[in-house]
Amino acid sequence: MPRLAERSEGDGTFPLCPTLFGITSPIGSSDLTGGAGLGSPLSGYGDSHSERFCFLRGAAGPLLPQRSVTWGTVGWERTSLEVRHKTGAEQKGMELHEAQAEMVEGDGKGKGDDGEKVSLQPRALSICLKLLGGLFLSDYDKRFYSKDNEGSWFRSLFVHKVDPRKDAHSTLLSKKETSNLYKIQFHNVKPECLDAYNSLTEAVLPKLHLDEDYPCSLVGNWNTWYGEQDQAVHLWRFSGGYPALMDCMNKLKSNKEYLEFRKERSQMLLSRRNQLLLEFSFWNEPQPRAGPNIYELRTYKLKPGTMIEWGNNWARAIKYRQENQEAVGGFFSQIGELYVVHHLWAYKDLQSREETRNAAWRKRGWDENVYYTESSKKRKPKVIRSDGAPAEGKRTRSDTEQEGKYYSEEAEVDLRDPGRDYELYKYTCQELQRLMAEIQDLKSRGGKDAAVEIEDRRIQSCVHFMTLKKLNRLAHIRLKKGRDQTHEAKQKVDAYHLQLQNLLYEVMHLQKEITKCLEFKSKHEEIDLVSLEEFYKEAPPDISKAEVTMGDPHQQTLARLDWELEQRKRLAEKYRECLSNKEKILKEIEVKKEYLSSLQPRLNSIMQASLPVQEYLFMPFDQAHKQYETARHLPPPLYVLFVQATAYGQACAHRKSSQPPRQDKMLSVAIEGSVDEAKALFKPPEDSQDDESDSDAEEEQTTKRRRPTLGVQLDDKRKEMLKRHPLSVLLDLKCKDDSVLHLTFYYLMNLNIMTVKAKVTTATELITPISAGDLLSPDSVLSCLYPGDHGKKTPNPANQYQFDKVGILTLRDYVLDLGHPYLWVQKLGGLHFPKEQPQHTVITDHSLSASHMETTMKLLKTRVQSRLALHKQFASLEHGIVPVTSDCHYLFPAKVVSRLVKWVTIAHEDYMELHFTKDVVEAGLAGDTNLYYMALVERGTAKLQAAVVLNPGYSSIPPIFQLCLNWKGEKTNNNDDNIRAMESEVNVCCKELCGPRPGHQLLTNQLQRLCVLLDVYLETESHDDSVEGPKEFPQEKMCLRLFRGPSRIKPFKYNHPQGFFSHR
Repeated sequence: MPRLAERSEGDGTFPLCPTLFGITSPIGSSDLTGGAGLGSPLSGYGDSHSERFCFLRGAAGPLLPQRSVTWGTVGWERTSLEVRHKTGAEQKGMELHEAQAEMVEGDGKGKGDDGEKVSLQPRALSICLKLLGGLFLSDYDKRFYSKDNEGSWFRSLFVHKVDPRKDAHSTLLSKKETSNLYKIQFHNVKPECLDAYNSLTEAVLPKLHLDEDYPCSLVGNWNTWYGEQDQAVHLWRFSGGYPALMDCMNKLKSNKEYLEFRKERSQMLLSRRNQLLLEFSFWNEPQPRAGPNIYELRTYKLKPGTMIEWGNNWARAIKYRQENQEAVGGFFSQIGELYVVHHLWAYKDLQSREETRNAAWRKRGWDENVYYTESSKKRKPKVIRSDGAPAEGKRTRSDTEQEGKYYSEEAEVDLRDPGRDYELYKYTCQELQRLMAEIQDLKSRGGKDAAVEIEDRRIQSCVHFMTLKKLNRLAHIRLKKGRDQTHEAKQKVDAYHLQLQNLLYEVMHLQKEITKCLEFKSKHEEIDLVSLEEFYKEAPPDISKAEVTMGDPHQQTLARLDWELEQRKRLAEKYRECLSNKEKILKEIEVKKEYLSSLQPRLNSIMQASLPVQEYLFMPFDQAHKQYETARHLPPPLYVLFVQATAYGQACAHRKSSQPPRQDKMLSVAIEGSVDEAKALFKPPEDSQDDESDSDAEEEQTTKRRRPTLGVQLDDKRKEMLKRHPLSVLLDLKCKDDSVLHLTFYYLMNLNIMTVKAKVTTATELITPISAGDLLSPDSVLSCLYPGDHGKKTPNPANQYQFDKVGILTLRDYVLDLGHPYLWVQKLGGLHFPKEQPQHTVITDHSLSASHMETTMKLLKTRVQSRLALHKQFASLEHGIVPVTSDCHYLFPAKVVSRLVKWVTIAHEDYMELHFTKDVVEAGLAGDTNLYYMALVERGTAKLQAAVVLNPGYSSIPPIFQLCLNWKGEKTNNNDDNIRAMESEVNVCCKELCGPRPGHQLLTNQLQRLCVLLDVYLETESHDDSVEGPKEFPQEKMCLRLFRGPSRIKPFKYNHPQGFFSHR
């Protein structure tokens, strides 16, 4: 896997994705089979044993990718029975009769040297041994070889006994103090999808590793370097064993991101496989380590039943490989392909690997441990040693006397004829058969003399058994010598083969040299000479020599080269002349530069002297020039905004009769920020030279310095993603009442969008009413300047893909710090984002900015004026005063009894919960960008509640009133048609209440109309004649008709100037 990401090993983390490589070598290669241990064939460890090498290299750490090596398959047979550990007398007895056990198989048959099968009768042999037991064996030996004894030597000739085990192999070999379970995954990736696969795993797998809800940790990721290409390997650790594995699998089933990851990953894979592993108790648990390293993964397939023997030998062997800390981990398969062992080693580089492996073979004891993993333990032949020492026990006096005399069967083998030994073997077997038959016959006949004859035949049988033992030892010695001779011959053949390869290499080298000589090209062939026609036309006769060169190609080529040389000499002379002219011109340029540089101080003094004139004529050329110089460093969107805003301000310039022309101060443009930082953004990086010492020191410092965690890295990535340009554009828009709207525009470089922050200042300090708190807040003052443009999310569709990489859900959480990315802000900067085309290239457009500049400026002025008007009105409404201007008095009767007693702001959630606002909510008119208020109008015992929805686009969009009257019960538009008619008078007929332009008195006129409507409603209600006393609400309004229609609608329309109420 090309490097995904890497985490430091110093703080206990692992690299996410190094590189893996493998080396393929035939079986028996000395450089790969021995150094890491167990590279040679394992006799007795597998009929289908195969070995697999993987080298894993990590930039700074532990276990990841792999390159693989597959070895050939060789089978082995066990040639001896089980070798068990014995002690005491049992060991002595086994050594005494070990030779017989080797000759006999379970069915009582053996083979001779020529392959002929020799039949032994188990029953007769058993009888014979019983008869011989009393003569030769001691009391202990009789008990040891008795028939009733389960471990008798006779039974051991025919029965292969296996010690019973009560524990599983995995329990004996794995660590008991931990309950870690490992899973290794092998993914074969399509070659064209490898980079996409790496990017995908880099984005998803580290999240699972860091999530504490998942009881798993990512030990390592790798790609193959050599060997099986385009393969990815992942190693996971499950802390808690199988319960942790099942818990993690169940949680992943509901993880939508992981399911999408698997679906996308499946399109990139050719095949995949995995195994569940346990770690050997004697190996180190995989731990982080300083890097960079390469990692070697060696895989062995064992014969069933040999896992315990393998573990016992490696438990002793591993201590020889701990000095350089190259042992990373050892595992054996539990589920998947069984009887598989994985060893993981780490090295600094390939040279370090070679040195470490060679150093292991120089350690005493390493070769012996490797040998016992290659084959079963070999027995020493049970003969007297050549140095005269006894095989076992104490040395007696007679032994001391015979110290100088010794006997060697190895020397006797050279003197004996194998054919005669074979004939002796057949004869001895026949004699044993005969003696066994005679003993059987004597026992069956019985008689007084039978016991003596049986005893005699017992002695003869024992002698024949001793002969068979001797023949067996001689056969083993001959076999060993034959193997040694074969090995020597093989070494000679290998030496000759090596010489042959060297000769072939020399031949190949000579052939390459010959080919190079044949393919040699002269330098003149690379020169583009003039054509022959041009040569004979332009070259002088003393060079062309047509009479000689026309018929001789060699002389022709020499002549053409002479002409080429002559031409180049002329061009060189011309080149030198041009250089001298160039130097003269450069000197003249330098003189003129000095003259121009001397003009700069004079120009500066002239500009300084003209400053009073500029101020008097309101023509700040110097300030404008500095600002234009700064504008050169603006990003394209901010530069477009600056140019268009400046142009709009100049176009709106006005002339007064008593003053010279000047720029309109209603719109001022300025640039803020650090110019040096802006210059640094576009400064090209300096060329760096590759200095090995400097790079090594920097790498060492980087390794020692503790790297930040993934969470800190994500925070840094988010900050980098949301980084603003150092320069910003400030617009000050003045209104008629000397209030100023300050707009600061920013550009987010990585997101390619613009944002704005707003602030409103007034000429006089305003007393902010409680209900007017959100009117001039930066978060709402510009909201929905255009319909639906609330500025809570990014207008660039491509940003969502960028947010997913750094874990940002939405831009709403950052608008308070960054500003609001309104759509009209993007248009002012010339940015246009096509819908559902996130990869489309966005460029700045001057015409787009110019077409929206004037409209947007007018909307901004209107918005500020309307908000300031509302701000003043709310101050009166909170004191129970409905301010009605003199221009709007004609809209209402002279006397209004009902009065406003309460005006408060309410939250959006509270408005949604009101029972009488259901119609507005269902109609979708109660958005979260609106402002919500509650008004209470009273007259006597009647109380009228009015829930008001104030759209950000007020007053072009009128407020919406929902009413609830508490008088003689609760009355709303659902149970009283007159309440519905009152809502219609306020909401539908709002155009009558706008008053003079721009209509900022609409809200107060609606509230005043609501008070009038409550008076009409209460005064036209029927009076109960049974109740004595005056009416609570006497009729004071003049009405043509009190009711109309089946719904008995009351006359709510006021007619001016007549002053009466009628129905609509």
